[in-house]
Amino acid sequence: MNENENNTTRNAWLIRLGDEVYNRRFSVTVDHGSSLLRGVEEGDGVLIAGDNPLAAISFARIYRIRDKLDETTLFFDGVLPVNGVKTLTDLGVTTPESKAAMVRLEWPVFEAALKMACGIAFDALPILEGVPRPRFDRQ
Repeated sequence: MNENENNTTRNAWLIRLGDEVYNRRFSVTVDHGSSLLRGVEEGDGVLIAGDNPLAAISFARIYRIRDKLDETTLFFDGVLPVNGVKTLTDLGVTTPESKAAMVRLEWPVFEAALKMACGIAFDALPILEGVPRPRFDRQ
């Protein structure tokens, strides 16, 4: 089911690391000029990919979104690294034709990829210690 605790639909996103996207342990920063970030909300699922061919690096849940003039940072309350090399194709995710830093994924495709790569459902993604339970009401 792709609804959060507030019964709003969750979205899933593929984030492609590169010159326009900076990965930190519990956040990703996207240059505004590289991608339109409309529709991204707190509580959405993220598949972070890098290398060539694109391989899954980790799965995450967006906790907070912070916009600046020239970049947007997505903070995560749950991050699960992918062990071993698993290309997007291995996980049943079609590599997007777009070279955008961030593109929408269909929820069933995202959840199946998470299950295949890490053996868990999105709702079982561990929450980082010290992070309050997510509210998902963007202010």
